[in-house]
Amino acid sequence: MTHCDPDFLALMALSEAGEDFEEVAHLNSCIVCQIELASLTDVVALARLGVVEVPGPGPDVWGRIAAEAFVPHADAPEVVELRPARHARRWWPLVAVAAALALVVGGAGVLGLLPSRSGSAVTVASTELAPLPGTTSTATGGRAVLLQDGAGYHVEVDAVGLGSSAGFYEVWLMSPDDSGLISLGTMSSGQSHAEFSVPSGLPLSVFSAVDISDEPADGNPQHSATTVLRGQFSL
Repeated sequence: MTHCDPDFLALMALSEAGEDFEEVAHLNSCIVCQIELASLTDVVALARLGVVEVPGPGPDVWGRIAAEAFVPHADAPEVVELRPARHARRWWPLVAVAAALALVVGGAGVLGLLPSRSGSAVTVASTELAPLPGTTSTATGGRAVLLQDGAGYHVEVDAVGLGSSAGFYEVWLMSPDDSGLISLGTMSSGQSHAEFSVPSGLPLSVFSAVDISDEPADGNPQHSATTVLRGQFSL
């Protein structure tokens, strides 16, 4: 089985994933990739909170990274044996997340790791997120904004009260009548902000509702039917 590209998972965790419908479709059906994404997302979420203290990597770590990236290490000028490029790219998710953590440790007071695209994007629509009737979740509300820039469409989500979950929270675009839905990505317990790329070609006039669900870590890629917040774009 071919799993999601490590670059794609790292960028998903950093809310910077490109528009790749096939990768998203595989992620929705693969528990292995979902677990890897959830792990990376948790690390990035901690980094955004600015509460993680991470010691700087030793020179041996950078040496191994350089070797895997086909770059001869300064202290080891001998020829490095070439390996398949796919193997070398396995370092990228670790380097990307490590870089996010380094920004927190090295920059005092830095809580937001990624600049929002909203500065150069056009707001297409927005909606308030609210609990459904009968919901017992601690989530109390929020807001979702649909943006468009040169790279395509993006959804920014702000949620209040995403408390402890036995699994994780998942953000979806869905049809108002619940006849179709597609996952945009995940949020961790306590996370209040996230940005997701919308898959290229997705008909937003059909998938116009934003849904946040509480998902158990049971390997089932389908919606859990436990919605904590929902809103509707007017398109």
